[in-house]
Amino acid sequence: MAIRVAKELGASQAFAAGRNQAKLAALQQLGADETLLYDDLRAAADVDVVLDFVWGSVAAAAMVQLLTARRDRSEKLTWIQIGSMAGLEAPIPSAALRPATDRGQRGRRGFRPGVQVRTASHRQGRGRWHLRRSSAAGTGE
Repeated sequence: MAIRVAKELGASQAFAAGRNQAKLAALQQLGADETLLYDDLRAAADVDVVLDFVWGSVAAAAMVQLLTARRDRSEKLTWIQIGSMAGLEAPIPSAALRPATDRGQRGRRGFRPGVQVRTASHRQGRGRWHLRRSSAAGTGE
């Protein structure tokens, strides 16, 4: 369903990542442009948005892989944490959250992290997810 939602909201490409190659193959039938195993996510390094149903140490490792493999680490990555099947905590090294151009400038005014983590909101009792489309400038929620 996340693949279909991403495409409906205007994603030009939708990657699916996981551990089970057979399950990933089924996601290509649902519209995933490419499927990736968690241990090698470099092909998706320049994505703009991640819909994360897993969280935990798996998400932390994936985030580090994606952020360190980006062509331009100053480009923002929005990480939407939806589920927590792999744990409630994700130990993300702080260095992975800083754009490469800002290293060594921690006290500098105007510092912005290279990743923004959000939690998807779900209205209880209605069974509907509410995701807002980003504005053209990429500053929406």
